[in-house]
Amino acid sequence: MTTNMTSRIATAELERITAELTEARADVAMLERLKSANDRVARLTAEQEKAIKARDKALAAETKANDERRFASISNVSVTDGKTAAENVVRSTFTITYSKPAFDGRSTRVREHTCEGFGPLPPEVLDYIIEKRPDLIPAKIMALAPDSPRDAFRRYFVALRRGYVAA
Repeated sequence: MTTNMTSRIATAELERITAELTEARADVAMLERLKSANDRVARLTAEQEKAIKARDKALAAETKANDERRFASISNVSVTDGKTAAENVVRSTFTITYSKPAFDGRSTRVREHTCEGFGPLPPEVLDYIIEKRPDLIPAKIMALAPDSPRDAFRRYFVALRRGYVAA
């Protein structure tokens, strides 16, 4: 029995079979990857948790170092409340005294600085009071937001701008 298959037909059939075989091999490879996917997810999840902990630890160390560097020159901070019995927080006067290096034209020396009120206070000194020494914050200001010194100061400055404390 003879077949009437030409070389063109045979080549086309071979190419079709080769393409299907390649596709089937790719499917088998994908199946193998899918079979090991659970193990891979577990391994990668554990690695991710370790990486997150390492990153958080590094960020905490950097933040601590930055805070120490930022606040290193500030010392001897005190806040005095010019108390008058009938005054509310908006009308209260506060005197803030702190020591910080200052250049006097010839050398840098630690000098005592005084500010009347928190408005003209340099930002790093205000941050020092909020972050490192919240015990220095006057009770009138802390009463504006008892749980958050930063929020208490935000509300205090808004009240100063408005001229009254919003309820």
